[in-house]
Amino acid sequence: VAVVENFDQQMKAGVIGEARMSVRILRNEENLGNCASRNRAIAEAKSDVIVIVDADCMLNHSYLSEHFRAHAHGDCDAAIGPMNIETNGVPALSALARYEGDATLAAAGAAMQDRVNADHFVNCVTRNFSIGKRFVTDRLGGARFDNLFAYSSDPQSGFGWEDVEMGCRLYKAGARIRHLPTTFSIHVSHPSTTDERTKPLRSLKNFRRLHGKHPDLILLARQWSVSTYNAILG
Repeated sequence: VAVVENFDQQMKAGVIGEARMSVRILRNEENLGNCASRNRAIAEAKSDVIVIVDADCMLNHSYLSEHFRAHAHGDCDAAIGPMNIETNGVPALSALARYEGDATLAAAGAAMQDRVNADHFVNCVTRNFSIGKRFVTDRLGGARFDNLFAYSSDPQSGFGWEDVEMGCRLYKAGARIRHLPTTFSIHVSHPSTTDERTKPLRSLKNFRRLHGKHPDLILLARQWSVSTYNAILG
């Protein structure tokens, strides 16, 4: 929050270039989990294009403008790009500058869910993801992230796959998903905030929930389903 507030102050003072935007910070009275928080923001967003990104990620310089341009042509409902690039102990801004300086590094360093089909819906991960608000309203019936997949401090909650579940619904609703190779998201590596002892079981719980909700997923993304299941067990 402090980073966003500082940016807003510098922008209003004219310190930051030509940037002009309206900044609002939404605060929940209690921790509602990742899905409910994203859904609240989507509901209150006034823009045509909504970018959803995890808080521990950095974006390249042209990220926002490229996502906006992708939606502006009328042939894109959701956009994705290289993600899961780790800083791995390198100072965050130094890592960002390195990737900014060599356009080939992002594609090589990204860990996509589907490495063969870059625009596959399983790559709809919230480290590099945007969606048209009209598509959410008109084609998904206002349905957003499924709160059954939310992660919380409740030891009974599952972990992960809420974004892939969204991607699956986008695909079934006929969304045109576009891969933007020159946008990238760098994850600032840090110690896990999740109990690693219970994370595999929680992940498996949501993975099973995902396939229970979308039983045809094993046909739509068979290779991903099998390899991911084996990775969780491993």
